[in-house]
Amino acid sequence: ADAATGAAPQGAAGQNTAGRQDEALHVPEQANAFKALVAAELGGVAGEIEVPAFNMGVDNRTPSFLRLNPHGKVPTLELEDGTGVFESNAIARYVARVSTKGALLGASPRTYACVEQWLDFAQNEVQAPLASWLYPLLGFRPYDKAREDKAKAQLKKALLVLEKVLAGTPFLAGEGLTLADVVLCCGSLPGWLKLFDAEYRADLPKLTAYVQRCYAMPEFAKHVGNVQLCDK
Repeated sequence: ADAATGAAPQGAAGQNTAGRQDEALHVPEQANAFKALVAAELGGVAGEIEVPAFNMGVDNRTPSFLRLNPHGKVPTLELEDGTGVFESNAIARYVARVSTKGALLGASPRTYACVEQWLDFAQNEVQAPLASWLYPLLGFRPYDKAREDKAKAQLKKALLVLEKVLAGTPFLAGEGLTLADVVLCCGSLPGWLKLFDAEYRADLPKLTAYVQRCYAMPEFAKHVGNVQLCDK
């Protein structure tokens, strides 16, 4: 499921405006919401985002919420003008654009393109098959063995690509952490917690060390907690 709500700054995208009101992210605690929250920590705007209590299945069905996100899904970000932004990666991109420090979207057109490619990769090649594997096990979808096997193969192929890339660079877009790392690590968190046991991780040492390094950063740990990788 992908929603958040909050009051955003006035002005062009990527431009920070003085006197902005607090933003509110109305979501249950979940990996997709962590993308924007961690980005806000890294970007120096965490103090402008509040996360009020949110009752999934109730609050997301109200007329006021559905005006922000007709799908009624989380996360959804409510802007100061009363409009909404939905889909977790779009919200994370927005937060990165209004950040007051760092270069979460890259400092050059080339780096920006690199960040964007990994954002798409994380969503399409990692999170999508991860959901197809995990959701039936959690009772969110009917179980289908053939679909599970296909998802496992697709996901492992993607993780091995990341393993190869991270053998030559500390972060996905180069020397510095960007939104690509935030989205990948937050979006794949359920896998590291529930599915990727020691045997599964055996051929992913670089990727495993990378996500552990990211999760240990204070900006991540504040929201994802003390991540203990899946044992079995």
